Amino acid sequence: MTWDYGGVHVYPAIPARKLKGALGAYAPEVPPEAVLVLLDDTVFGGARNGLLVTRDALHAKPRFGQPTRLGIAQIRDIAPETEARMRVNGDIFYDAMAIDHAAMLTLAVRLSAVIQQRNQAQASAQASARQHRPAPPPRQPPPASEADILGVRPNASRNEIELAYQRRRSQYHPDRYQGEGEQALRWATVKMQELTQAYRTLIQRAG
Repeated sequence: MTWDYGGVHVYPAIPARKLKGALGAYAPEVPPEAVLVLLDDTVFGGARNGLLVTRDALHAKPRFGQPTRLGIAQIRDIAPETEARMRVNGDIFYDAMAIDHAAMLTLAVRLSAVIQQRNQAQASAQASARQHRPAPPPRQPPPASEADILGVRPNASRNEIELAYQRRRSQYHPDRYQGEGEQALRWATVKMQELTQAYRTLIQRAG
């Protein structure tokens, strides 16, 4: 990244004195090597007012304002404004005093391009994740009750239970499925086990 404007300095060509002044004035927690762009908005070059761009945040200190930090992850959009101002997320983030309008315009446009690329990459990653998200397993029906298995009322009498069991037993007995294949025989065996268990449970309840 190259610049043709005074007051804007880009890593690794950021003057040490300016960097020290900016960090000391409004970003003391930032290590010097983390600064990518320094905008010196002072008349005499002390850089105590201006803008710092790091990999994870924008730091700003206007001449008559308090230091401001905005994380890159919080930024949705950046746009240039008139009279050397920069708008972030729809609000004026920095209003320069000594910096040329063209310099602020260029900085805003370049930062905007970075944010747009990040937003596009995030949107693409989210779309890809949705496409590859496994489908939820099909909802399993609730297990059948003993009365449903035998085909009787929940409060059926012992006689009703006996009759229903004999009827279903003759219908699903494995002997009826001899010669129809191993799968059919296994199915009939499972059904008979279900019927027998349901019968025993209902008979006990019926007293």
